[in-house]
Amino acid sequence: MGRGPRALGAHARRGRPARRLVRRARLRDGPRGARDQRQRRGEAGGPRQRRLAGPQMTPADTLAAALLEVTDRPLLAVWVAGSHAHGLADPLSDVDLRAVAAPSADDILMGEARWTRSAAGADVTVMTPLSFHDAMAKGSHTQLEALTLPDDCLISDAGGLLAAFRPLAGELTTRATVDSALGNARSNLHLLARRGDWDERRIRKTQAETLRLLAAAGIVSSGGRTRVPWPCRLDPDDLEALMQVRREGMDPAELERQLPVVAEYAAAHRPPGLTKRARARARDAALRIQRAVLDGSARTVTAGEAGALLAEWERRL
Repeated sequence: MGRGPRALGAHARRGRPARRLVRRARLRDGPRGARDQRQRRGEAGGPRQRRLAGPQMTPADTLAAALLEVTDRPLLAVWVAGSHAHGLADPLSDVDLRAVAAPSADDILMGEARWTRSAAGADVTVMTPLSFHDAMAKGSHTQLEALTLPDDCLISDAGGLLAAFRPLAGELTTRATVDSALGNARSNLHLLARRGDWDERRIRKTQAETLRLLAAAGIVSSGGRTRVPWPCRLDPDDLEALMQVRREGMDPAELERQLPVVAEYAAAHRPPGLTKRARARARDAALRIQRAVLDGSARTVTAGEAGALLAEWERRL
């Protein structure tokens, strides 16, 4: 797979199917492409111009309010996920926020410290350390991205939770990780084939996300038994190719042809399952965090403090 004759990803180049993912992509040209370029520059009243002129440009205070809507518990870790973390955000991209909250001592003692909650009207999800651990142990690719998160998307790791799990990123990336990513890619292709009411931007975004999942699955599978952590953000050449798909689209038939190719390659090369050693290390990391919360030594930030840090992050965009 690649941009022109080049491959997507240094690791993926070791896997032949992964090398072809974008190589034969048919990018959409013509007046629509020119219109999209004007809109990205904010010309002719394009979306970028409207976004900057309005008061709703991913405000940090709205995200902080969404955090409070979900929980009033102090936060051990806060990070930006989604398109921003993947390096694929455009001027219209929303901010996907993830956080891990410190459960109360009562919840821990009563065995009620395992929950995941989402805000209404905002892409904000908060979970407890045990729920975060569970997702890691299951090999969830969406959660594993927090362990390879770019520094510019880490809002706070006051409680050291991400730092505690980060050394385990490779061990926690398993065959289940690859399978879940390919399952998501398959679901995306199903939606692309059947949702005729989607606008062009949503179609292109979903195409690029599907291609990213396939590329990442190829990268992880290329390591075989050598554990390769699930990548949150691909390398710059890969991102350039994926951003081109987000801007101009890709031949749908070509994208559909890639799934069975990558799936076959992954079946032959994907990493093994979760080992007892990795499971024990992940459990120990979660227990250390739980003990720190219980004895009051865990460092945290409030939703208001997280909002101030988010405002700083927004200013750097």
